[in-house]
Amino acid sequence: MKRVVVVTVALGVTLTLGIFYILWERSGPAVVGIWKSTDEFRHEHFFEFHGDGTVTWWDRDRAHDGTFTTRGPFNGFYRQKDRDTVVAETGGFPSQPLGILTLISANELKQNGGHTMRDHLVYRRVIAE
Repeated sequence: MKRVVVVTVALGVTLTLGIFYILWERSGPAVVGIWKSTDEFRHEHFFEFHGDGTVTWWDRDRAHDGTFTTRGPFNGFYRQKDRDTVVAETGGFPSQPLGILTLISANELKQNGGHTMRDHLVYRRVIAE
């Protein structure tokens, strides 16, 4: 009888921990949507994170006369690193790092590493999906 109780409790604990893990994994950073940042040269940089783990990014380079030239869009993917952080990479082979992006508030995302022009930029949410 004691053995049945112990096994039942162990299975219950295992099941509960599994459910909490799945919920934690799915509650990752809410980065889905379009994010925009402007660098010191007033070039605009964009990320569009999709719910399926893919990312699209593009840049709008500002000319001296104020007009823009668009580079991209380019496609890649992202994965959750921890509760507030995602790691974005280019598609293709070999894949290259785009950067580590961390939520610093509900509508601000800071980039570390990756493309030099984008390193240390803070993005603001433009559109949430």
